[in-house]
Amino acid sequence: MAAGFSLALVFLFFTGAYRLLGDVSQNEYSLLVFVELFAFLIPTVLVILFSKEEPVSLRLKPFDRKSLSFVLKASFAVSFLSFLLSYLSSFFINLYQQPNPVSDALTVKGDDGILLAVLAAAVVPALAEELYMRGAFFSSFEHLGTTVAIAMSAFSFALIHASADNFFGPLIAGCLYAYLTYTLDSIWPAVISHCLNNLYSLLMNTLMLKFSAFGLWSYFLVFNLFCFLLFSYFALSTLEKLIKKGVIKKFQKGSRNFPAGLFETILSPGILLFMLLFISRTLFHLLTA
Repeated sequence: MAAGFSLALVFLFFTGAYRLLGDVSQNEYSLLVFVELFAFLIPTVLVILFSKEEPVSLRLKPFDRKSLSFVLKASFAVSFLSFLLSYLSSFFINLYQQPNPVSDALTVKGDDGILLAVLAAAVVPALAEELYMRGAFFSSFEHLGTTVAIAMSAFSFALIHASADNFFGPLIAGCLYAYLTYTLDSIWPAVISHCLNNLYSLLMNTLMLKFSAFGLWSYFLVFNLFCFLLFSYFALSTLEKLIKKGVIKKFQKGSRNFPAGLFETILSPGILLFMLLFISRTLFHLLTA
């Protein structure tokens, strides 16, 4: 129950920050860092303090170095796929017009802003969000089974970040982050993967902002598709070897089967409140657009 209400709290913090500050992505990077830390670390602490049903584990211990190659390959594959999914979503939502995914995205503002941009867009979000989503939140649902915990973690992660053209990318990425956290029994692979994903997004947004006028969209897409297929093959090949060596943990069954566990989770008071808040915000945006 504590995890569900904490998710609603994260949503309120995020929504409130955007309402108070306007377009947060266009504000100072230091302000973005504060919003990330405030929105995710406070709910993390609250889950740890008030979660009575199941013990919360942040999984802060190191992970097996043998799996680093798989983590990096899988991270790059998901980064390329997330970019493609965000682009395609934007394309169809804009009725087949040329999308402009960098209009409200973080970009590097001059050479002096590189370090701050990396800190605000990649390092801090990866650490703060993973401590909450794949640490406190994920472990709160593990008693219902690994599959349920992964599904809820990924879906909630996607909804928190969701906009009209940014749902499927975070959903797929969230699945990978949760999978890495559980199978390697450490949160650090997810932090690394999340950081690389955000760094790639920052790089692509900056490049597209500079070169979109030259008609390079199709080259960006082809490059990302090719790299996604290539790194997916490498990641799956490496994963197969790790499974044979026993490095990868097997999924655990929960106290209920997957449909029953998922249904029970969605109907919990905190998750219902989170869903109600999300639907209310979506309707408000539609009515005021």
